[in-house]
Amino acid sequence: MRNCQFYFALAICVLLSAMTGCRSSRPTAYVVIHNENGDPKAVNVSIAMSESKERKPLHQTELSLEPGLQFLPGKKYKKGTYQLTVGTKDGSFSITQPISMDTDRWIIINYAHGDSANIVKNYGFLDTDKFKVINGKYANLDLYVENRRPPNL
Repeated sequence: MRNCQFYFALAICVLLSAMTGCRSSRPTAYVVIHNENGDPKAVNVSIAMSESKERKPLHQTELSLEPGLQFLPGKKYKKGTYQLTVGTKDGSFSITQPISMDTDRWIIINYAHGDSANIVKNYGFLDTDKFKVINGKYANLDLYVENRRPPNL
């Protein structure tokens, strides 16, 4: 009887350690947002992560972005393929990109809004295919996904 209890306790310990090991090995999505708004106004942005097969978002965040660099706390996901959607609340921009969560990912979002002189000064040129005119100024939303932490952050 004691031998059976020992093996039962050992099996439970192995099962619990396997469950905790799987939970701790989930990859994390870190979000870094840079708002290059020429006006000192906040921009309303929504970020949604959904499974690639279903359109129902698993995690959705709506933010009011102040100008400058901002970090969102990391969120853990199961390994798999997801659909990342970033857009402004007024509907002027929306980007959807597939993302594979097999390791930690760094999601970098860049919002630029300003007159043409400031954009040429920062980027070196003004691509009118990517930039839209909003309230007489040019605006753009870019999304980058990296598998390593950017070295300058």
